[in-house]
Amino acid sequence: MPRNDQETFAHLTAQPDTSYEINLLTYALFADEKSKWIEHFFNQHGTSPSAEQTEQWISNITDQHFEHMRLKAARYFDAAARLYMREEMDEEKKNVLESSIIKEVKAAGSFWRQIGTAVLTAVLAPIIIGGVIAASLAYNDVFPKLTRISASTNSGE
Repeated sequence: MPRNDQETFAHLTAQPDTSYEINLLTYALFADEKSKWIEHFFNQHGTSPSAEQTEQWISNITDQHFEHMRLKAARYFDAAARLYMREEMDEEKKNVLESSIIKEVKAAGSFWRQIGTAVLTAVLAPIIIGGVIAASLAYNDVFPKLTRISASTNSGE
């Protein structure tokens, strides 16, 4: 584990799977925590910590705590990047939305698409209506109505 600022910086920036920017922000969080610890130490003891006490504090920081600082730095970086790029991203979203709307309006209004829709409607509508009429006639033949049943029963007596 690192024992001083230089070793801590080397430890944090040596992470190959994390960007250099996130490692720098992690070191900034470490420096902030160290500053707060020194202030707390001064308030508790009335004096600043010695170099040995500071080295002991640094060496007691666990890898898990460094990882926690790294994740916190990544969240800070993400929030700052989104804030910095907000206007540009909003403008880009607006442009994409406008271009997709224009594209759809042009596609829906094209001559050949209108002709295709008209022909399809002209062909399918009579087939569907004829099918409904044929199905209702077949239903009446297969399933007789109550009046036809009573008429056939009365004529059979």
